[in-house]
Amino acid sequence: MNVKFRKVLFMLDNRQFEKAEILLKQALEETENIYERIQIMSCYAEFLTEMERFDEAYEKAIYILENTDEYDNDYERKIARNIIDRIDLERENGNNGFI
Repeated sequence: MNVKFRKVLFMLDNRQFEKAEILLKQALEETENIYERIQIMSCYAEFLTEMERFDEAYEKAIYILENTDEYDNDYERKIARNIIDRIDLERENGNNGFI
């Protein structure tokens, strides 16, 4: 696992959100491993959802689904699908406060 990504997880656990996001971006830029990239992207999408940055989270989730298949990264695909479904449902219900 990427060292920066491990630091991100520690920072998120300790509610150091600004520092965690900086390291998430750096970890994404530095990794060349597609599986690692998808794991980091999944974490980032969840982070963005928690920060109520739904449009950005949606983009990350779409990236995950477009760059994996049903046999790889099953956990990350489920997270991405849940984020997309949640945001789509809120949009369909006209919940403008959500997005």
